[in-house]
Amino acid sequence: MPHTTLAPVFTGLRVGLHALLIELTAFAVVRAFVVEAPSAV
Repeated sequence: MPHTTLAPVFTGLRVGLHALLIELTAFAVVRAFVVEAPSAV
């Protein structure tokens, strides 16, 4: 029974973790492009 009760919690944590990883990856890519292009600053 506890597994069924906590299933939405684990699903939410998993989605949040993936969202965080995607955001960090996107930030790193954008940061790399900004460093690569000195004309932007």
